[in-house]
Amino acid sequence: MIRLDVDYALDRSHGWFPCAWTYTTYRHPEAGQTVGDVFMRDKARVTGHSFNVKIPDSEFRIDSYPPGTLVSDVRAHEYYILREGGRKRMITEQEVSAACTYDELVATESGMAVPGAFAPTRTPDELVPTESEPNDREPGAWRRMRWWALTAAIVLLIAGAALFQRRRMKQRAP
Repeated sequence: MIRLDVDYALDRSHGWFPCAWTYTTYRHPEAGQTVGDVFMRDKARVTGHSFNVKIPDSEFRIDSYPPGTLVSDVRAHEYYILREGGRKRMITEQEVSAACTYDELVATESGMAVPGAFAPTRTPDELVPTESEPNDREPGAWRRMRWWALTAAIVLLIAGAALFQRRRMKQRAP
């Protein structure tokens, strides 16, 4: 189950817009989890805003993001932090389940942010599954990480609703 709480602020020129939100995911009754327990909670706050700004296409290219960017690549089913030179610091299912912080993830290698983790015996390249070695953990991990994609969709929906409301208010104004 998912819960999204959104706070709005009034911009005198453009109307209401989302200024903060809390996205809460509750545990699912699988793998012995207790239904209703909070699995993950993310809070976001708008620190600055502008409307109708032209954004160059290059801003939406994955290779243009700076190191340290948290990436949820829905098409490739990857969840990682971008490192120098375009390297990926993959985020494991265990790190998501353990609610590791961004700072813990950035400061460690893949799988090492979980308390009590030990160094893998294979290199990061060897840990990537091949066709002959399927990744049995991917579906469960991706199911838990899909909230990133859902969050983005909800934020876009809220932004669209705010724009619609703004246009409606302008049409009503004398």
